[in-house]
Amino acid sequence: IQTQTAIECGVLPRLNILLKCNHKKRIQREACRAVANITGGQKDQIQAVFDASLLAPLLHLLSSAEPDVQKQAALAVSHAAC
Repeated sequence: IQTQTAIECGVLPRLNILLKCNHKKRIQREACRAVANITGGQKDQIQAVFDASLLAPLLHLLSSAEPDVQKQAALAVSHAAC
């Protein structure tokens, strides 16, 4: 219920912005973690992540120099793929 409420309140476009925040690795890591929590949810929530165009920035972050960012991005992508 909390995840759906966050989606309905418009969190996904804001997460998209945070994922692209190149100079703040900690913010990127936490944004990836939030997306991973969403992609670990229901099919309609995963579809909302795709609809918000969050996959491209997540895939880009897989090549990040920061291992924690890579880990969280990989988790988000793997949840969406299952």
